[in-house]
Amino acid sequence: MYRYARCLIIWTVVVLLVQINVGATATVPFDDVVPLSDQAWELLCSRLFQIEKEVGDRFPHVTENLVWRTSRSGEWTGGFYPGMLWLVEEEARRRGDTAKAELLRQKALQWSERLSARQFDTGTHDLGFLFVPTWVEAYKRTGDERWRNGALNAARSLSKRFAPGGFIQSWGPIGQGPNAGTVIIDNMMNLELLYWAAQELNDDRFAEMATSHARLTQRHHVREDGGSFHLVDFVRDTGVMIRGRTHQGLSAYSTWSRGQAWGVVGFAITYQYTGDRSFLETAQKMGEFFMRRLPEDGVAPWDFDAPAPAAKDTSANAIAAFGFLCIASHLQQEEPQEAAKWVDRARYLLQAVHSYSLFAHPELRDKGGLLTGGTYNFRQGSAVEQSVAWGDYYYLRSLLALAQWQREQN
Repeated sequence: MYRYARCLIIWTVVVLLVQINVGATATVPFDDVVPLSDQAWELLCSRLFQIEKEVGDRFPHVTENLVWRTSRSGEWTGGFYPGMLWLVEEEARRRGDTAKAELLRQKALQWSERLSARQFDTGTHDLGFLFVPTWVEAYKRTGDERWRNGALNAARSLSKRFAPGGFIQSWGPIGQGPNAGTVIIDNMMNLELLYWAAQELNDDRFAEMATSHARLTQRHHVREDGGSFHLVDFVRDTGVMIRGRTHQGLSAYSTWSRGQAWGVVGFAITYQYTGDRSFLETAQKMGEFFMRRLPEDGVAPWDFDAPAPAAKDTSANAIAAFGFLCIASHLQQEEPQEAAKWVDRARYLLQAVHSYSLFAHPELRDKGGLLTGGTYNFRQGSAVEQSVAWGDYYYLRSLLALAQWQREQN
């Protein structure tokens, strides 16, 4: 508690100076970034290649003073840098830049390969984060069965964390310890791996696990006003809710902004695989809350209930923007006006963090990631307003998805 209070005091003192520094005049206007101008494209590719030189063969995780902290195993974030390489490889092919696309493909394959041992890791729920942007993507792009088999092994490993109460245990040894019945809202993002495996194997058991987990999260994490708990503890054998609490948010009943964004995306993707309209409605409900609670500058604070001035978390904007674009894609055919509303909201979220990006923040062209202003764990003083691997990935994914939407509309 003392550490949290000390971090809050220090933050309050320096926040105005930080905002002045970050708010530098844009070098590449947002309208040149979406869709990507040639200048923005070259800047993006250059920075991605430089990051590789800076981190060597270790996965970028978060920065401190815009210098990457890395991990050998990839922790829960190892899928994001290779995932960005796959995203940019696809964009290079769309632009007809075959040489760059081939280079990016080789790098993406090499980085994806470094996660090989994690396919058998039953000690984490984050296998979707690790394998959907990498091994699933590698299989889609190459058709090589090796990537498919590895991703299926990862799905099998994840399924072992499914509890009798109908949820995937988030933390700790399976069925043991104080977290044997704990579910964090982030876990919605790992369900896609199970849905993909169900389709590949024509085995409904994986999909049934994912949907059961989503229903419990929908029922117990999401509050009536659209906000959310970070954690819910369940009775492991029955799925009965014990309590809601937080680990990274301000308090049990506050709404941690990144968790809210994970929920938007997770429920939108669950709708994609199930066709259950209630999941799409939950994504929209959480998205409405996200928009309603934004401060005047449009950049999410680390927790929506944190006292102002609060540290920002630009990664929450980036994730939520991608979720809004997912919602729009589901509504486009039957409700085009409603879809356009969600696209406009995604654009607003991305435009709000533009001054934190490498396109407008010259310091990021030589260090850090694609986006600064992301906060990992404010309560612990970890990576406060820095570059974070997931923020970069969803920022890039959202920019490319928005650019594609605009091309299709035109």
